[in-house]
Amino acid sequence: MPDRSRSAILFRPDSRSYKAVRDATLTLGVVTGTLACVGYQPLILWIGAALLLLVVGVALVSAKLVVGPDRVSFEMFGISFIFPAAEIERDRFDELAFMNFFQVSMPDGRFLLIPHAAFSDTVPFDAIVALTEGQEAGREKDGGIDEAQMSGVNR
Repeated sequence: MPDRSRSAILFRPDSRSYKAVRDATLTLGVVTGTLACVGYQPLILWIGAALLLLVVGVALVSAKLVVGPDRVSFEMFGISFIFPAAEIERDRFDELAFMNFFQVSMPDGRFLLIPHAAFSDTVPFDAIVALTEGQEAGREKDGGIDEAQMSGVNR
């Protein structure tokens, strides 16, 4: 039997507000596309608006968050943005909580803002926190250098 603690967990945004925005964007894209086909002027504006709304709508449909055994990844349009768990800065998770965002950031400046309203519960955020806690505990157990070891280095 495979070890379930080492498998990746897929999260798709599932809140009502997220689905409402996604559906409204797709509907407006179809409506503006229809207006472009009918020939409302300026035609290029209607075509541009329809394409923009449809691209945003498809991006919202394809968005998913994957919490793996050693990384967090965000995928959209088949493109994956990977954040290794060992490098995620845990102290910055709630930095933008006042704006209702969960922040996953890296020391090199890359970051991912996940709106709390996109998910109907806190399970994805709890999974990310648990993953980084597990990575930090593993680092301390496997090869972390404590202060006693550091004090003898320069003697």
